[in-house]
Amino acid sequence: MAFGKSLRLVVSAILFSAIFAPISGAAPLVRSTLDRPDEVSGFQIHLIYVVTKDGVDEQRDINGQIDTWLKESQLWLQKNLGHQLIFDTYQGQADVTFMQSKYTASELCFKSCNTLQKLAAEAKAQDPNLSATKTLYFNFSELLDPMSCGWANYFGNLSLGFSKGSTCNWAESASYTGLSQPAKTMTHELLHTFGVSHVCSDDSDLMIGTPECPINYSTFGQVPITVDASRKQYLGGDNAGIDISKLPVWKDDSGSKEYAKMVPTSGEKFLPRLTDGTVILKVGETSGKFDWTWSKEISTLFQEMKCTLSMREKKVIGKSVDGACMFDVPEDWRAGSDFTITQEIVVGPYFGSASVNGKLARANYSTTPCTQRTCILNGNVEISGYCYWPEVDVIVLQKIVDGYWQNIQEVKAQVSNSCGSENPKQSTFKLTFDSVGTMIYRWMVPPTSGISKYTSAPFAILVTAEEVQEPSESEVSAAQESAKKLGSEADARAEADKRAAEEKAAAEAKALEEKKAAEAKAAADAKAAADKAAADLKAAEDKATADKLAAEKAAAAKVAASKKTTITCVKGKISKKVTAVKPKCPAGYKKK
Repeated sequence: MAFGKSLRLVVSAILFSAIFAPISGAAPLVRSTLDRPDEVSGFQIHLIYVVTKDGVDEQRDINGQIDTWLKESQLWLQKNLGHQLIFDTYQGQADVTFMQSKYTASELCFKSCNTLQKLAAEAKAQDPNLSATKTLYFNFSELLDPMSCGWANYFGNLSLGFSKGSTCNWAESASYTGLSQPAKTMTHELLHTFGVSHVCSDDSDLMIGTPECPINYSTFGQVPITVDASRKQYLGGDNAGIDISKLPVWKDDSGSKEYAKMVPTSGEKFLPRLTDGTVILKVGETSGKFDWTWSKEISTLFQEMKCTLSMREKKVIGKSVDGACMFDVPEDWRAGSDFTITQEIVVGPYFGSASVNGKLARANYSTTPCTQRTCILNGNVEISGYCYWPEVDVIVLQKIVDGYWQNIQEVKAQVSNSCGSENPKQSTFKLTFDSVGTMIYRWMVPPTSGISKYTSAPFAILVTAEEVQEPSESEVSAAQESAKKLGSEADARAEADKRAAEEKAAAEAKALEEKKAAEAKAAADAKAAADKAAADLKAAEDKATADKLAAEKAAAAKVAASKKTTITCVKGKISKKVTAVKPKCPAGYKKK
């Protein structure tokens, strides 16, 4: 932290002028330990009257003393710069908070006591709503350092001044320089908070100070105070750190907020990253520090920092630790998802915003949305099979569908560097998931070229919606055990179906044979019956023919038997005709 140490002025007497008196006609304010409601919004300077543990309460917050110094400073700035600073006011008077410190004056020393840090912590503890958009000026009645009248942090919002001792309470300095020492101290230290360092080029300059500047005590404090006469140091130029004319600290809005805007300059240098440069957050863990350096070297003793972690529609507000953002990453956020971290910082008039995108990681630092065992809907993952012997050319990826193993892809086996020489071939395939659930796969080497069928152990891939928490290790393990069981059941079901099919085929074959035999027998019986019928018919026909012939023969015989015929009978030269049914030649005659 840088401090601007005000110059110690050596004078011979301490006189109080009327300028220290309360403003006439102003209604006295009631003491308040809280910052009262603002009359303006945005940046403003808030005054705090501090009484140390061992100090005396001079009631400067309610007797108008601090308000008087404020108005003196404002009138002087208006005369010399044409502008007035924005002070926190209430009912037209300086809004001065009272704070009883728990520290003694010796415990609030310069440099080694961390005084500004202690005071900021006390003020914030007393008033948790006290905003770091305000620059704080702590005023003391006690002497905190014999060599100065106050100090401040450069490019910050904390400053202090004390009006005790021959130098810091020099009221008559106004008649020489134009400002009483308390009003000068206030103005000087406030400009330090804006970023103005000591200016040594002009003994009369408001910002001259030790130990940087050699002091000509013969003229110092004896001539009117000037404000950057060269217009190169801090009013029209920034050789001393900042051009205050451009800052948005003036009541007439003459400054520019853009000039007070800080931009991050460190990129991702101070962010948790993988070796490939990916910015990460581990799911379910407290993050590392997300820290940036800024275009202005601001002090972070008293700041407002908003740390926001966004993942899709979800947001987590982080905490500010040593000027950096840290987050407790929810355990139900999904590894592999994109996130955005935004840090918004305000210190007095200065403000800035930095953001970075990254990937949510697992405990093993992997950031892919899918693994060999888990994936998201519409996600994809490349899976690899076992290492197989050289003769294997094709490997089939199988999946359980409706309780059965089904071939879903033939994959050409390739020689892989991850496999040894004995089993050099491996298969890989990219799976894409269009539905959620537990998907069960295995690799199968078909029985070809003399190779017996081989199947790998089943494995499960749990697929869920992207916005759902990634399955835990126990869930993944349970899924793998279930895959083995379901794989065995699918094999048993297929074997049972095969046996049933074989038995059915055998039964159907037997029934077919029996049917064929029965049909053959029936055909034979029918043929035999037909042959018998034909034979019987033929026999009947033959008998009928024979009977007919016999009848005809008998009839012919009967006719023949009843018909007379004539024969010629001879006896020597004598012939004789004989007519009868059965003619016979007489005795001694022969039939001719």
